[in-house]
Amino acid sequence: MEKLIFTNSKGISIEIGNQAPFVLKKILGLDGMNVNVQTKKAPFQLGKSYIDSTVDERLLSIHLALLNDNEEEKFRLREQLLRVFNPLLGQGTLKYVYTGKEKEIKVAIDQAPKFNVDDVEGPDQQLETVIHFIAADPFLLDTFHTSKEMSYLMGGLNFRLKIPTTFSYRGFKNKVMNDGEVKAPVNIIFYGPAKNPTVTNVTTGEFIGITKELKENEKLIIDTSFDNKLIEIEDAEGNRKNALGYIDLASVFWSLDLGLNILSYTSNNDSIKTKVLVKWKNRYTGV
Repeated sequence: MEKLIFTNSKGISIEIGNQAPFVLKKILGLDGMNVNVQTKKAPFQLGKSYIDSTVDERLLSIHLALLNDNEEEKFRLREQLLRVFNPLLGQGTLKYVYTGKEKEIKVAIDQAPKFNVDDVEGPDQQLETVIHFIAADPFLLDTFHTSKEMSYLMGGLNFRLKIPTTFSYRGFKNKVMNDGEVKAPVNIIFYGPAKNPTVTNVTTGEFIGITKELKENEKLIIDTSFDNKLIEIEDAEGNRKNALGYIDLASVFWSLDLGLNILSYTSNNDSIKTKVLVKWKNRYTGV
């Protein structure tokens, strides 16, 4: 069984499946994406040299039938579709449920429902419509976050002095697995206390951090998504303030690489109360 659940920016949802009143006829656009292959050619070169591949936005369409033998109810259901699929409400979330799995994608409505009456007369008459969407971010996502809390580490370096001396370090480190098909941006929650907190993707060599001290009841919140980059500090009362001005200028808004990633944290204090939570959604090229 397959079905779709669309939720608009106002939180209003509608389900389209294999039962009345909204029956899914077909959905197009959930498979392969349009790819742009970037190449270059030098004088007298035989063929071209490959540079990179990029993808366009995803175009989707839903074909559905409205089934109801009550004329007054049909008009109410029509109005419900038009209200939920209002193109002026911005992006909504389209969830696709199939064979026990779920994926979701952010979409904007490119064409609102337009109804066509079929040739059948009488109580079995049905209204059919097609709704077109554009997904600016073309990747399908898990409907849930995968999360990992980094574990506490302690160690040190010993030197031959008259008095045995250890320069200790404390930090967090863990392995995480990106099971998707493309790199995945992350949400990082860094719980204080910490001084100049930094989170590093050891696998890629990239890090992100701020040059500021976090108090014990404060949280550093980082989002590395391309279109939603943010660094904020939340106090004990839940108030947030922009912390981009404190960013280490060598920082990168990094993403998880495909497969295994090793993440670590560093801080210029010795508190074992500090902890770091990293969460993300695996991303897919289609279903």
